[in-house]
Amino acid sequence: FKPFREELVPATDSNREAVRQWVANEWTEGGTLAGRGVTSNPRGVVGVLEFAKKLQPDVVFLITDGSFQWRTTGNISNVPWRDVSDAVKALEAASSEAKVPFNFVGFEVKAEDRRELRSLASRTGGKFREIK
Repeated sequence: FKPFREELVPATDSNREAVRQWVANEWTEGGTLAGRGVTSNPRGVVGVLEFAKKLQPDVVFLITDGSFQWRTTGNISNVPWRDVSDAVKALEAASSEAKVPFNFVGFEVKAEDRRELRSLASRTGGKFREIK
């Protein structure tokens, strides 16, 4: 993953423009981001949520196909949904808010992953939307 900043920033006009420029300059439409300041993350989405926990957001948006993997001892395997749920709970526990809504935008999501994403969104007060 590649965070815009190591801390949250206000949604000012200048910060919005900085994000637009960052996306235009830092992200590619294909291939890999290797060597472009990407944070190595063998823990997959769990590592991303652990990073997000440090930011203490009051809302989270995640665009995903619902297929989460991580690297363990050189092998790539699916991240158990229980571990994703535990990472969401840990993020919420670190927040000053009662709940941190998780909003998921899904594309090409498999039925079992769709159920899990909807459940997490519902439990946190967020929403699940799917691009078909």
